[in-house]
Amino acid sequence: YIKGSSKKTVSSKISKNEIKLPKIQCLDGNSFFVYIESMLHMLISTFAVIEPSRISQNKDNLLGPFFHLEKFPHLFEDLLLLIQHIIILLPKRFVSLLIASCNHMLELSVAKTRQCVEWRQSQPLLLSSERRAGKHDNASIRYLERLLHEISLAC
Repeated sequence: YIKGSSKKTVSSKISKNEIKLPKIQCLDGNSFFVYIESMLHMLISTFAVIEPSRISQNKDNLLGPFFHLEKFPHLFEDLLLLIQHIIILLPKRFVSLLIASCNHMLELSVAKTRQCVEWRQSQPLLLSSERRAGKHDNASIRYLERLLHEISLAC
């Protein structure tokens, strides 16, 4: 239970006292909102600054240049699922913050997609001799397709 969440009910079926959350000692009814809001802002801010990158050669070349970008829409989705379960614990003003954050994440996803397409177009093409030699194509379309798929699933 979250300390300090003594208001009885916002919903007719579930009271705030009936929602069980993982115990985090330093969180109480007031600081929990700040924690969730901070997580929301940090996730969006981090997604905003990550860029596609050349990857170091790994055994399987499975990661790709967009690997870190692919994970953020899913993290955001997971945070939204958590918020969905605890929304009655949060202040009413949180709803407008949540809507603005979702809108910002959607706009950011579009901008990141454009950035990744531009990045891919700026990469040098592999020569056929390099392909035959097994050189890794960092700008392969499969990486961009995977990114687009992951973003579309989460949005």
